[in-house]
Amino acid sequence: PARRRQAEEAKVAWLQEQAAVKKIHQYEVEIHKKFAIPFACIVFVLVGAPLGMRARRGGLAAGFLSAGFFMFYYLCLIGGEQLADRGQMPPMVAMWAANAILGALGVALTLRVCEVWRPRGAPGRARRSAA
Repeated sequence: PARRRQAEEAKVAWLQEQAAVKKIHQYEVEIHKKFAIPFACIVFVLVGAPLGMRARRGGLAAGFLSAGFFMFYYLCLIGGEQLADRGQMPPMVAMWAANAILGALGVALTLRVCEVWRPRGAPGRARRSAA
C-alpha cells in the first residue's frame, strides 16, 4: 500500500510538471507572437512593393502570388504555433521562421526590382556611357 501510494504521487507530480512545462511553452509562444506579427508588416512591405511594381506586367498572376505569400505566412504561423505549444519546436524559431523566410525573399525581390542585384546569367539593361 505504501509503495502504491508513492507511485501514484510520483505519477501525479510528473503529470503536474508536464502541464507546467506545456503552459510555459504556450506563454513563450505568445511572447514571441506578440513581436513577430507586428514585424510581419515590414516583411509584407518588402514582399509587396516589388510585386506591386511588377503588377502592371504580371496582371492577375501577381495577385495570386500575393495571396500565396499570405497563405504561406499564415500556415507557417499557425503550424509553428502548434508545434511550439507541444514542445516540438523552439518558440522563437516557430514564430519567426515565416518572417525570416519571407523577409529574405522580400529583400531579394526589392533589390532585384531596384536593379541593385541581378542573379547570374540574368540579362541586364545596357548601361549608358558617360560620354
